[in-house]
Amino acid sequence: MEKRNRTHLGINDVVAVAESEHGILKVTVIHWGYHFNEALWSSVLSILSSFPDEVIFTCGKEMGLLQLLNLFISLVLVQEEARNGVINATTRVRMKLFKLVSDFMSSNQQFCITWTKSKLKDFQERGTIKEILEKECHFTINEDSVTMDRQEPGY
Repeated sequence: MEKRNRTHLGINDVVAVAESEHGILKVTVIHWGYHFNEALWSSVLSILSSFPDEVIFTCGKEMGLLQLLNLFISLVLVQEEARNGVINATTRVRMKLFKLVSDFMSSNQQFCITWTKSKLKDFQERGTIKEILEKECHFTINEDSVTMDRQEPGY
């Protein structure tokens, strides 16, 4: 029986050979950012936005909301790198992320501010989440509101 698997190491569609307990395997290495589907990721944000604010921004801490938001920010950063800064690749995701973060700030300000002062695990060198959102997503985060610069190319 032939065993197949896919790995994501960040190299553009390179075919390699790997040895495993099943013998020699042909491996195609694919950067996960090149197989990005904005409609799918955007739909997840739409689903999150459909929950009542009192539920998602109060119970969200225990239900993994921050991990999901961090994943979406990481996705935007990876897409920026994978697409050499082409901002159009994540326009819908950024718009829906903006709405979710804005609603988060309006609904549970202290929880949101605490989150924006934290750092992303794999992107700590880029600063706090607030700094990343301001620089990479063109959000402006104040102590009581979130706005977005819609004059950026691609918006």
